[in-house]
Amino acid sequence: MRILALISACLISTAASAEYIRGSDYGYKLWEGAAYTDSQSGRFSHCVVSAPYKSGDTLLISFTKEKKLVVGVSNDDFNFDIARNIPVTIYVDRRPPIYATATPVSSTMVTLSMPNFDQAMRFIQMGRTMQIDGRQFSGVYDLTGTKVALERTYSCASNYYDYAEALSQQGGLSQRALFQIASNMITSIDVSDATYLSDAEIQDLGFGADSVFWASDDLGVLAGTLTAHRPTGDLRATDSEDLAFMSGLCKGDFASSSQKVSHVEGISQRELHGVCRLDDGDTHIIVAKTDIGEHTLYNVVFFFDSEKAGEVKRVEATGNIAIHSARYATE
Repeated sequence: MRILALISACLISTAASAEYIRGSDYGYKLWEGAAYTDSQSGRFSHCVVSAPYKSGDTLLISFTKEKKLVVGVSNDDFNFDIARNIPVTIYVDRRPPIYATATPVSSTMVTLSMPNFDQAMRFIQMGRTMQIDGRQFSGVYDLTGTKVALERTYSCASNYYDYAEALSQQGGLSQRALFQIASNMITSIDVSDATYLSDAEIQDLGFGADSVFWASDDLGVLAGTLTAHRPTGDLRATDSEDLAFMSGLCKGDFASSSQKVSHVEGISQRELHGVCRLDDGDTHIIVAKTDIGEHTLYNVVFFFDSEKAGEVKRVEATGNIAIHSARYATE
């Protein structure tokens, strides 16, 4: 489905079995990082920080729940045989060479296994340039900012080590109700080619399996609905975390705003607006939040194609969606 290819261009690369912890972002210079949970248990899994290079490579450093430090390199153009390790030699500035092994964890990513790992990481942390030489894999990486990035990764792991995912569908709306809301969304935007996403596709996008999402190639729209437990009675209090999550879906420049809306009298609702600006155009993200007691009902709409999305009155459409959602706040 073409629309999935569009959104994948906006997503931060994460492990398929991990889910981003909203508001956990950190960074330094070109390095950007965040904390993740295990998608099965909902508990802290790892913090990972990464830096992109002009070659297309991305250098990643991860600190796990098991207190293991992992260094990896990824590139969409790689084509590794995951059954075969790759001997490599690592040079950091003028220090002695490090003879290591690159282990493919997928066709596009390897992790580096180094003898005397602690010493090797000190070299990397304090170095200026790292060069990796191997028959199937080589690269040169500027290490500027690595020391601070690694320190912040340790701090991230310390802060989230005992984290357990608090957001849960339990007590929220049923799957049947979410499908009904999704159907109302489709009607509100006047979509004729809507296709529902599978659970696997939804999780690949970074959302929970209990969400209901659909896409329209004709209009360049992807949208969905979900409920999440809210630990505070103030709907506005979660804006910063929600905006951080939206920003985490964008690889380019991101601008956002939030506001209280009054689509239905007596119902607490808010709208979050985001614009992800990439070289090939803007993606508009509108999130309508509705207070349904201890939970928040989220309706999320991505408008990808500016020309096609221009056929949809975005504000009017999301307002209609919010009106449909309001009925669940009174039941």
